[in-house]
Amino acid sequence: ASQEKFDQAIAHYRLAIAASPDYAPAHDNLRDALRAQGKLDEAVDAYAEAQRVAPGFARASETLENARKESDGPRE
Repeated sequence: ASQEKFDQAIAHYRLAIAASPDYAPAHDNLRDALRAQGKLDEAVDAYAEAQRVAPGFARASETLENARKESDGPRE
């Protein structure tokens, strides 16, 4: 996908999160788009937020550790 499409997707996911901050799939989709752009630190934050708002959200918890590893180590 083109850079412009990722930028548009990120903008839409951020709007969805602003409208419904506790909707974990929006955080997770934001994570996917950020990761695809190589914005790994931001992707880690999106993973962590998805897990925070919905602790049982399996996809976020499964991939959070991988994102942390990709972004050069653990974060608090």
